[in-house]
Amino acid sequence: MVEQRYYYKKISQLVDQGKLTIGLIVSPPRTNSTLVETSLVYSPDVQYAIHEPFIHINRDGSNIDDGYKNIYEAIQGDSFEYSGKKGITIVIKELSHRLSINNEYERLFDLINSPILFLIRNPLLTMESRIRKIIQTLSIKARLSTQRWLSNYLSQQEGINNPDLVIQNKLLDLYSKKLGFLDWNRLVEVSFNNQDYRKLGDLLQIDRNRFILDLIGKGSLEEQIRHLEIHGRDLMLVDSTEFRLDPEQIMRTLCKNWSIDYVNEMIAWGRRDLQLRRGEEKFSDLVWYDTLSNSEGVNPPLDVLPTLDKFPNFVQDHLRYGDIPQYIRLFKHPKIVSGKKGTENQEFRINTSMVRIRDIDPVYFLLKHPEAANDRTYMDKKREYSDLFKVMANEGVIQLIEGDLSGRRR
Repeated sequence: MVEQRYYYKKISQLVDQGKLTIGLIVSPPRTNSTLVETSLVYSPDVQYAIHEPFIHINRDGSNIDDGYKNIYEAIQGDSFEYSGKKGITIVIKELSHRLSINNEYERLFDLINSPILFLIRNPLLTMESRIRKIIQTLSIKARLSTQRWLSNYLSQQEGINNPDLVIQNKLLDLYSKKLGFLDWNRLVEVSFNNQDYRKLGDLLQIDRNRFILDLIGKGSLEEQIRHLEIHGRDLMLVDSTEFRLDPEQIMRTLCKNWSIDYVNEMIAWGRRDLQLRRGEEKFSDLVWYDTLSNSEGVNPPLDVLPTLDKFPNFVQDHLRYGDIPQYIRLFKHPKIVSGKKGTENQEFRINTSMVRIRDIDPVYFLLKHPEAANDRTYMDKKREYSDLFKVMANEGVIQLIEGDLSGRRR
């Protein structure tokens, strides 16, 4: 029988012996953290990237050592430990809510000597990304819980005892027709094109283990940051929009703080297979990473921010009272890594239009330039995103003139 924390102890010994240096990325889901991980692995000083080694950890943490086993095996295990090879540097990326299980982050952080890197992103963009990926998987992965819920909703009589993708897609089409759409593909297309996810709310609540609001990471992220601060440990915070606006400046700062070399391939790697895997799956096989797997480098942030009212009500509440205030607090953290001044004023092309970040992400822009909230040229955005402006005013980011949110939203 393998002793408790067998692999943790082996990793700890390698760190203590100077044979293993770990750079750690911690983030909530959908914050472009895998993009940052990809960039870092192209440093000539990084030998391995280990993506989410704790992904299959039980909720009670009973198999937590499996995460360390995944790390140990990724660096070639015993053949590396007992070889005469010099020390290596690896990058580990993990989601913050997994590390909160039994406060495992406390033990993992003890293995890290360099500043721990935390990633944040505008929560409306992370929520939209999560919703889209979960919805996309419904038609390509059969789940018994999905089929039983749809069958019950549609009053179908046939019993369902085994997941069947053909049956699931049939039920999704019937569900879509009941909502007034030709089929499932049309419902998804209209919802995505209009950035309106209200009709998808019931489907998101079928399996709360897949769409967990109260564990998506930012609360645990703050807890983990506080832990480091209390113990006098160094850390870095990066906003993914800022990173994508000025990847070279920020990546150079990260490399300096991790004592690794920067090369241009870290932000422009060209056409090559990603050097990342999750278990036996290549990233190109995973719908969650399709954009990254087709990329040739760090692309500018061209995601148009959805409006708060286009999310299901239960998601709106979570964003309004939880994620957005927490994002604002983290954005103001003194350890935030910034790009060059004025990078947010760059212009980018979306279809036939040239836009700046102020045109597509008013939350990020107002955090950088709160004075713009009462700029007359920003009145259209103020009306379009009136709910968000109110949240930001409540959090003390901006001051609003009474009555200046009047008028109809577009």
